[in-house]
Amino acid sequence: MRSDLSGMARAYRFGALMSILLAMGTAASAQSSSDLSALRYYVQQNDETAIQAELQRLRAAFPNWQPPQDLSQLGLVADPGADINRIYQLITASDVSGAQSALDAARSRFPEWTPPADMLALLATATAQQQFDAAVGLDPARADGIARANPVLTRCDRINNVWRLAEAQDRAGQDAQALGAYQAIVGSCPRYQDVVATLEKANSVTTPEQMAALVSTASGRFPTNAADLTALEDRLKGGVGPAATAPRRTPAPAAAATAPPPNTTAPRPSAPAAPVGSAVGIPPSQWDGLPATGDPRLAAMRQATASGDWARCVAVTPDPKSLDILNERGWCSLNMNRPMEALASFSAVANGRVRADVARDSRYGMAMTYLNMKMSNDAARISAATNFTPSQRRDVEHEVLVQRAVEAYRVKDFRRAIGYLDAADGISGLNRGLAVLRAYAYLNTGRRADALSQFTKLHNQMAGDDTRAGMSAARQE
Repeated sequence: MRSDLSGMARAYRFGALMSILLAMGTAASAQSSSDLSALRYYVQQNDETAIQAELQRLRAAFPNWQPPQDLSQLGLVADPGADINRIYQLITASDVSGAQSALDAARSRFPEWTPPADMLALLATATAQQQFDAAVGLDPARADGIARANPVLTRCDRINNVWRLAEAQDRAGQDAQALGAYQAIVGSCPRYQDVVATLEKANSVTTPEQMAALVSTASGRFPTNAADLTALEDRLKGGVGPAATAPRRTPAPAAAATAPPPNTTAPRPSAPAAPVGSAVGIPPSQWDGLPATGDPRLAAMRQATASGDWARCVAVTPDPKSLDILNERGWCSLNMNRPMEALASFSAVANGRVRADVARDSRYGMAMTYLNMKMSNDAARISAATNFTPSQRRDVEHEVLVQRAVEAYRVKDFRRAIGYLDAADGISGLNRGLAVLRAYAYLNTGRRADALSQFTKLHNQMAGDDTRAGMSAARQE
């Protein structure tokens, strides 16, 4: 008799029509809808082996819970996985209205779904950034009000906002307000290059005494650069202009016409085989304060990551309950091209109470995520402050150099591009596209013989139209 009932239950799993109310009522006897997320996913995939294993786990965890006869009814409370993915992508692309519309639609279709807190925070920041961008050139006072209401806009990782606001205040004759913005950067932001650029910008709104005070503050924070800062003050005082070594984080001129940079996007990193200071420019999330371990879904997640099933990895953990599972979820999000979600995950782990090696590996995830978003300066800042493994440091520093090389080439700073590419080559080599780019950089600096030598070497390794064109260009007088 028991055998017959078992067979009937299997037949009902995907075909019987049970009451929606019954399905929702039996599901509710588990701790929460999220506890059933893995089971819902396996039902959607029609994975009978995984279904039975998950049912066994749920029965052990919740002895009073009984699954509905029609397991497909569990899908009625499923999370909008595809919608979530799209919302994060729209936020990353700064499509605020599109992200808000997609969020509203998901809420309408899945009324029981609660959007992740980090998604709402990221969307709010993107919305505020859009409002700030619209106001800063026309109404500095309104832009200042938006920034004060949204402090994330004026963190050091968004220093360009502070610069733009101060410049707008300068144009409006609000020298005191502009000076206050510059003083805040000089007194708090961690990158020496940003402080130097800020001193240059502040020159238009400061008296000699005010500039001396700013330089004194900067020298106290960067004592090894005190002599350079004094020299910068002398140049600004004499009206010579900005220091040649101070890079700006402002829009660059048009790209060089010869040999546009190749697609050098780094491959997305895979999750580590085993679970691996403070966040950089990431708002607080609902994941702050999680325990280091304890989420029972870790095995199911690792099974998904081992097979490269990133969507399944994310689907079975809509609400991570421990930092080890959140860390691996960050890699899954990154591999799904959801970098902002990945960054929030890695940041929460790095800020949590975890072992030193776990914090290190989560910061590696943060660095790789920044590089995925082409934010090499932020990745470099994390690298400088973290004791990475040799392999991790090679990965990060190589890609930082590559991205800086491509940017230098884009603004026609060919000598700097060569220097970056040579350094990257010394770490772990260059792919063909980057090697061709370096040869063109030599050509654009007038070093035709060196360019021809490199094009010829690449052509001998593997002949192609790119090297033929390069050799022809190098031979022309």
